[in-house]
Amino acid sequence: MYRNFNGREVFRPKEIISVSDITDLQLAISSLQKIRFYGSVHAFNDITVAENLIYTGNMNQIIALSDSYVKVESGIKLM
Repeated sequence: MYRNFNGREVFRPKEIISVSDITDLQLAISSLQKIRFYGSVHAFNDITVAENLIYTGNMNQIIALSDSYVKVESGIKLM
């Protein structure tokens, strides 16, 4: 069962896939239909309600860093 952060949206997806790199992500996208992505489940509405969920929280690496920008993977938490 899936719940968003405040418990207002509750549903049971057919599948939840956790990806940790771009290869896992590409495989998951190519094998599923009707997918949504979620990270910290901080949504106030039903935007993540779907048959299949892909969790990107493990894709949390810094890809590039310079004096003017930082490029990160989609699952990184900004604090």
